[in-house]
Parts: sequence; structure tokens; C-alpha cells
Amino acid sequence: MYSVLILPFPMFGNLLDKAMNTPGFVFYAMTFGLIYHYWQSATANAYRAGWGRLIPDSVVKFVSSEIAAKTQRAMRKQEEQGNQPENTKNGTS
Repeated sequence: MYSVLILPFPMFGNLLDKAMNTPGFVFYAMTFGLIYHYWQSATANAYRAGWGRLIPDSVVKFVSSEIAAKTQRAMRKQEEQGNQPENTKNGTS
């Protein structure tokens, strides 16, 4: 579902490149930005899933802010679910 929302970004970059007569600068910048963001997120997810021993320390240090953000978000969601009545924890009302 989210792929459908992300795919138009490089398409829009290509359109801007054609409008400005540039040789792909905007397209490549948007594409690189999306790839970089996905790589950072996937690496942080792999680390949090317990695969940290497979990821070099330099990479873990590089994506440490993403790991911290995901950990904080998970803790916040866990606290919110802990404050809900017992019958709504699994999504039923």
C-alpha cells in the first residue's frame, strides 16, 4: 500500500527534470533519498529484531538515531496499550 504512495516521488522528480531541462538531478536526488531512508529503516528494524551481531558496528553507529527513534516509538505504543482496558488490547472492543 505505501509503495503506491512512494512511487510518485521519483516520477515527480523526473517531471521536474524535464520541465527544467536538467539531466536527471531531481530524479536521482529523490530516488537516492528514498533508498537511503529505506536502508536506514530496514537496518534499524534488523537490529531491533535481534540481528545486530550481523550488522557492522560502524553501520549500527551510523543508524543509531533511527534505532533510538524506533525504540522510543515502540515503548510509547506499549505504554499506550498497557493503559487500555483489557478487552481492547487485541483490537476488539
